[in-house]
Amino acid sequence: MTFSEMTKEQFDNLTIPGDKWRLDLLLKPGSDPATGKVRGGFETLDACWAEDKRRARALSELPKEFYAGVDGCDPMATARLLNSAAEAKRIQNCSASAAYMRDRRLAFLGSVIKLVEDNPRLHVAFVTVTTDAWYFTLRYNWSILNYIATDYFHLLNFGRLDPEHPEGPGFSIAFLSGRYHPNAGHIQLFFRGIFAGRNLREFQQLEDGGISPRMFDWDMYNIKDLPGQTSAIMPNRIMEWPEPWEAGATRHVRRMREPYHSIYLMWLPQSSLWDRVVIEGIAFDKEQGLIIEA
Repeated sequence: MTFSEMTKEQFDNLTIPGDKWRLDLLLKPGSDPATGKVRGGFETLDACWAEDKRRARALSELPKEFYAGVDGCDPMATARLLNSAAEAKRIQNCSASAAYMRDRRLAFLGSVIKLVEDNPRLHVAFVTVTTDAWYFTLRYNWSILNYIATDYFHLLNFGRLDPEHPEGPGFSIAFLSGRYHPNAGHIQLFFRGIFAGRNLREFQQLEDGGISPRMFDWDMYNIKDLPGQTSAIMPNRIMEWPEPWEAGATRHVRRMREPYHSIYLMWLPQSSLWDRVVIEGIAFDKEQGLIIEA
């Protein structure tokens, strides 16, 4: 799911750009400078091994009649893979693995932070995009990833700036994640990403004009904590939307409840992490890592 020159192979082989951009060094336990709330810091590898074992246990306990007949659902295979890799402390290329996600978060998101710092003149903001149609359950919309890119591409190409507009360079990077929506009873998907320069201005045009193609909803946030907000682009925790849903009520984000947590884990291995990345205006350079396309 990519619209740039960067390839899946480059994403899979991307390395951490350096200690200056390592999220596990940048995100230490303490107070979030953006919100003042206490945060636990970046996940440790040992915590990810333990999480993968926990995920494997939950998957292995799902009754077979619960998922029988659903294409691509093999919780026992995923459970065995997660558990064996965790026991051997081996990072396995699997979208359902917390250890593998941590590995790619360090490399890819560290490269995103470096990209922003390498281009200090660009105006940058974080963006979240979703629409009511982006959801699935065990028995409905299971193959939603096959067409969700078309929706997102439609949004990003709606109301483009005139090609002759002197807006300068730009880029956008976003990642597709899911959260269980308690009120709706399904897993809602959303893109969270970072937009810069020309791409941000084009996106702002949609807001400025009050245009909502295909009933998209979005939020835009200025940079208050670059490492923390970048980390949220590709989350490693599988959460649900907080309850109660009413405006003004206290909202607590919690781990996605079962069996939806395991449903989500069964959905993830049907694709690679790269299949859930959308980028534009980015190329890969062997020396510099992520760069803005000329």
